[in-house]
Amino acid sequence: MKRICYILAAVMLLASCSASRHATETGGTPSTATATATQAEAVTARIGLSVYDSDLSCSGRLRMLRDDVVQLNLVFLGMNIGTLEFMPDTVLLIDRLNKQYVRARYSDIDMLRERGIAFKELQGLFWGANMNGREDENLSWTYGAFSKVNRRKIPSAHKVRFKSGTLTTGFDMELSELNGETGWATRTTLNESEYTRRNANALFKALLNM
Repeated sequence: MKRICYILAAVMLLASCSASRHATETGGTPSTATATATQAEAVTARIGLSVYDSDLSCSGRLRMLRDDVVQLNLVFLGMNIGTLEFMPDTVLLIDRLNKQYVRARYSDIDMLRERGIAFKELQGLFWGANMNGREDENLSWTYGAFSKVNRRKIPSAHKVRFKSGTLTTGFDMELSELNGETGWATRTTLNESEYTRRNANALFKALLNM
């Protein structure tokens, strides 16, 4: 099951490393409310995700409501293995195989706080706020194709590479069946009595050291 956990960690790590170091922290109380997407600026898609230079891959769904949430639900061999949910004030990670989860503010997670990460920057990478992606010394997040949803161009092929010393890692994410579907729940419901809540920093350290 370590292979599956690595997929979750890879998405989280690479997304976080790409955010601006000058972003401001968004405070507030973690959100637990369940809302429904009713605005026109919603995007849903099927995803295929593969980890760079390995045989790790999975499929799943991406759902986004602009300025409210980015949800990734990952599936492996027909099983829902995990959820990543970015909200303006809160990050939720659910490891469904090992029945554990993290719900925390951005400031509570070291690797996000140290990079000055805010929801706006994470959202921008998935929506293609900068149509050229992002390139710097340690990170390359580029787009290979775009699709139109609600007259907006959305990146449908993401290529992400992160360099640390001599190590290069990353992932490729392909989106298909993009549409502006609404009516889906914008907050994941979790029966917390069936899961163990983990310390955010301890969980991410364990995943990233696999």
